Amino acid sequence: MSKLFYEALGPAEAHVAFAGNDTTHHSDYGSYELAKCIIEGIRQAKLPIAKFLAGTSPFDPAHPDPFSQFDIPAEPAANAAQPYGH
Repeated sequence: MSKLFYEALGPAEAHVAFAGNDTTHHSDYGSYELAKCIIEGIRQAKLPIAKFLAGTSPFDPAHPDPFSQFDIPAEPAANAAQPYGH
């Protein structure tokens, strides 16, 4: 699926998936899109863990989310309360 993702970005836009000039480490966008590939792979393989993927949508790596619209999603289980001791 990662191959489809990179091919969909194409040579002109592939850089948005990586951090700076580094072609090894992914940007937040690249990491998020590749995580969606992993989730889709779990779903398609019908692995037992797939039952825990509630709230996720099917993902087609050949049609990734537009980089221009990417924003890091809020943590759904975040708790703003400070732990004791702080």
